[in-house]
Amino acid sequence: MINFNKEIRIKDKDLKSWKIIIADDEEDVHTLTKIVLKDFVFENKNLEIISTFSAEETLEVLKQENDIALVLLDIIMESDDAGLVVAQKLREELHNNTTQIILRTGQAGLIPKLDVVKNYAINDYKEKAKLDSTELLTSIYTSLRSYSNIKSLEENKKIVNSLNKNMKDLLGSYDNNIISTQSNECGELTFISKLYSSISGYSIDELYAQKHKILILNKEEIELNGKIFKYLEKHNTWSGEIKNYKKDSSVYYLFCSLTKEYDDNGNFLFYTSIMQDITLKKEIDEVNKKIEKQNITLAQQSKKSAMGEMIANIAHQWRQPLNNISLIMYYLRDNCINMNKEAINEDVKNCKVQLDYMSKTIDDFTNFIKPNNILVDCNINEIINKVFLITSSSYVQSDIVIIKDIHFCDLNIVENELMQVIINVLNNAKDALKTKDKKIIFVKTYNSNTELIIKIRDNAGGINEEIINRIFEPYFTTKNEKEGIGIGLYLVEDILENKLNGNISVKNIEFKHENIDYIGAEFRISIKLKIPK
Repeated sequence: MINFNKEIRIKDKDLKSWKIIIADDEEDVHTLTKIVLKDFVFENKNLEIISTFSAEETLEVLKQENDIALVLLDIIMESDDAGLVVAQKLREELHNNTTQIILRTGQAGLIPKLDVVKNYAINDYKEKAKLDSTELLTSIYTSLRSYSNIKSLEENKKIVNSLNKNMKDLLGSYDNNIISTQSNECGELTFISKLYSSISGYSIDELYAQKHKILILNKEEIELNGKIFKYLEKHNTWSGEIKNYKKDSSVYYLFCSLTKEYDDNGNFLFYTSIMQDITLKKEIDEVNKKIEKQNITLAQQSKKSAMGEMIANIAHQWRQPLNNISLIMYYLRDNCINMNKEAINEDVKNCKVQLDYMSKTIDDFTNFIKPNNILVDCNINEIINKVFLITSSSYVQSDIVIIKDIHFCDLNIVENELMQVIINVLNNAKDALKTKDKKIIFVKTYNSNTELIIKIRDNAGGINEEIINRIFEPYFTTKNEKEGIGIGLYLVEDILENKLNGNISVKNIEFKHENIDYIGAEFRISIKLKIPK
C-alpha cells in the first residue's frame, strides 16, 4: 500500500473543503505551492491538500478518492511523461472527466504546449518558471469553478433522471390504473389510457382516430353526447354518468369528469376526461331496487295474510257487543212502551258504550293495516295493549295464556311497524304451541341503558338447532304450504333493522314457571331509544 502525504487545513470548522492534489517529485514545489495557497478560499470552502511524488502514487490517490477537484500535475516525475500518463489514465481508465488537471513543467521545450493541450483532456498547461502566485491562483480559481459547475450539472442530471424515472413510473401507473382519454375538437381520441382500452374491449389502435360515437350505439346516447359538448362550450367542465357499449355490445357505465383544456394564451388544446367505472355500483343499485320492491311485496303479502286473522278477531270481538246491543234494543222497546225515561237513557248509554268499543276496534285494525311511516310519541304499554286488543280473541280460541310483564317506556317510533313486529313474533309462538296441551306465552319489556328490550318466550319446546339460524331467511318455513309462506320473521328482521333502528335474535332457553320446568324459544327484540338533548 502506497502512503501519501495528506495535509488538511480548515480555518473554520464549519467550512467544507476542496480536495486538490499537488503531484510533483520536488519537495520544494510542494512547500512553495502550499505557502501560496495558505489562505485560499473559494465559495466559502478552503483547501484540503494531498501531496504525491510520483505518477503511481497520484493514480492510487485518484482511485481511492472520488471527490478530487483538481490535480496540479508535474509532467516529468519518475519519467519524462509521467504526468501525461496520469492524465490519460485518469480519463480513459478511471473514466473520471470531472477532476480538473493543470499540468506544470520545468522543461517546456521537451513537450510542446500545443501538442499537450490538443491531445490530452486537461484544463491548463503552465511553465514553472513563469508561474507566479497570481497566475497560479487564477488558474486554480478557474479550475475549481469549472469543477463546481460540472458537479452541479451532474447533480442536476441525476435529479432530472430521477424525475424522468418518477414521471415515467407515474405515467405508467396512470396508464394502467386510470380510465382517461383526450380528444380534439372533432371528437377524435388523441390519448387513450390502457385501462380505458381494456374496459371498452377495443384495442388502442381501434380507438385512435375514432370519434366517441364508436362507443355509443343508440340515438339517446348520441343526443346526450352532443348535449355534453354543447354544455362544455359554455362551462368548460361537465361531470355525470355516461352509458357506453363495449366491442361485444355489452353495456358499461362510467362517471365522467370532462374538462376543456386551454393554453396560457386561451387557445383550445383538447378535451380531457377522467372516469370511474360504476358498472358494478349500477348493478348493485338495480339489485337493491328489486330487493326493495320484493320487500314491499312481502310486507303486503304478510299483511294480507294477517288480515284474514284480524277480520276473524274483529268478528269474534264484535259478536258479544252485537249480542249486547240486540238485548238493549229489546229493553229499549219495552221501556219506550212503558215510557220509562230513565231506563231509556240508560239503554241508549249502554248501547253507545258497545258501539264505541266496536268503533275503536275498527280504528285499531285500520291503523295497523294502512301504510304509515309517521313517527309518533307513544309508550310501550299502549302498543302492547293495542296488539292484544286486536289479537286477543285468537289466543282465547287457542287456549293460550298470555303473561305480561311490561315496564313503562316512552318511544318516538312508527307505531304500526312495531305492532307488526310484535304480532308476527307472537303468531310464530302461537303456531309453535298448536300441539301442546299447556300453552303459555310470556311478554316482557324493560329498558337497558339506551335500548328498549322486548322478550317474547313460549313453552313450545324450542326450535330445532339445525334450522334455528335460518328462521329469518325469506320463504324459509317449517309449516306446510297451506299454513304459511315463511315471510313473517324475515319481515320482522327487515322492519327492525331498516325502519326501527333495532335488531332481533332468538335462542332456546330452559326456564321454570310455577315450579314447572319448560323449554322454549325466546325472541329478543332491541330498539335503540333516542336520548333527549
